[in-house]
Amino acid sequence: MSYPIKAISSLIFRIQIFINGFIALGFGIQQHKIGLFILVLLNLLALLIPVDSNRKKLVKINRCFQIIFQAIFIPVSISFLIQSTIYNWNSELIIFLLIYAIIMYIPYTVVLIAEIKTKTMQVIITLFLFVFNGLSSLDVMTMDTSIVNNPIIKVLSNSSFLGALIFMTIILIAMYAWDYQLPKIVLARQSNLKVLIALGIFSIWFTIWNGFGSGTNLLNLFISYDFHAHFTATNILSGLEAGIAEELTFRFAILTILLSVFKNSRFKVYYGVFLSSLLFGLIHLPNTSVGQSINNTILQVLFAIALGAFLSSIYLYTDWFFGPVIIHSLIDIFAFASSGSQIMTGKVTIDDYFYSIIEALIFIIISLFLLKSVKNRNKFNFHF
Repeated sequence: MSYPIKAISSLIFRIQIFINGFIALGFGIQQHKIGLFILVLLNLLALLIPVDSNRKKLVKINRCFQIIFQAIFIPVSISFLIQSTIYNWNSELIIFLLIYAIIMYIPYTVVLIAEIKTKTMQVIITLFLFVFNGLSSLDVMTMDTSIVNNPIIKVLSNSSFLGALIFMTIILIAMYAWDYQLPKIVLARQSNLKVLIALGIFSIWFTIWNGFGSGTNLLNLFISYDFHAHFTATNILSGLEAGIAEELTFRFAILTILLSVFKNSRFKVYYGVFLSSLLFGLIHLPNTSVGQSINNTILQVLFAIALGAFLSSIYLYTDWFFGPVIIHSLIDIFAFASSGSQIMTGKVTIDDYFYSIIEALIFIIISLFLLKSVKNRNKFNFHF
């Protein structure tokens, strides 16, 4: 990333630091909350970070701290601003707020995240940004405010769709600054047309069957469907959020970084796909904290690992990033619409475990077939 871009971003970032600090200070005085003065001081520490890369240990520690602190303090300052003003936050102001929410992390990304060069830290920061900015930044921005019950805000908050757009802005800039290419969107010339057609047919069938299949035993498992569904704005945007944020996290950023780590290994595609898919599965474990049973969560983790391998192999085979995004979005949209819930419900039986294992094995077999083809290609240069 060129020095002029860094310099301009650094200037905007410093202006943002002062403005956010002033908002927090004013809100603290208004509400008689002395503790906010500490937050203001911690916020000002970001001014000590230089524009260019600096290897001093204290600067590194401050940078890592500010990556976490500013990710929280930036939306918190917006919440303070809304709470401390007497203006009527109507639709026009809310739209302006939503647009600002997407772009306000750009200088933060260029100044703080772009200088992280250690690949392990890049993976950790990617996961942090996904969990916090991708899922909860809007909730933090609107907490305790008068607009928290606004219909637009409620839909965007319940679906985390705005968070997906925020995360997309951050991770694309970060990956470019880390010297990786942007997601590939042109079909690889070595892709076999018959394989692509077979993958398309299987993916279409699976998204429909996974969402609307109503079979209860092996006799009617694949032929019984119930197309009763609720395609609400929240369900649709929730599915799109998963398709955008989760694919950018695990099929683009983390997979790309891992392939770079193992670039000298003949098994790099297998290592990259396995580890990124494992992380994708484990990221679903916290669903137990929102009311999902342990058994359902175990099934979800197992499904996510296998699905992650399937989507990763499709991306590596086709070079078409929109493929996994579309498949993942449709799977979740149909599942949310048919169940009316964004978490897995119902009692888990032995049959459920059996069917899930069979399902996972099918995904893994397809993945291994595609990855073998990718591994045998004459030239494999993926994003680095």
